[in-house]
Amino acid sequence: STSTKLLGFEIPDDFDAKYSTVIKNTSTKMEKLLKSIGPKTKSKTKNKKTSDPEGYSQYLLVEIVNRAMTNVLENPESHKT
Repeated sequence: STSTKLLGFEIPDDFDAKYSTVIKNTSTKMEKLLKSIGPKTKSKTKNKKTSDPEGYSQYLLVEIVNRAMTNVLENPESHKT
């Protein structure tokens, strides 16, 4: 369970235009991150029986990134470099 709340705010109408560069840069970084952790999740689940192995792998990636982001938001001081 997490104490971090991300709901309750409305995104401004100009959000995409205003943050397009940041979104693009973040997407590039996220792609690199997912490519680096993707093989690790696949190797740990290669013996898992599922009808949709690719979908399950993507699900795991989303969960890993979600929990990592939550950790950072809840403990910003412990993740400074």
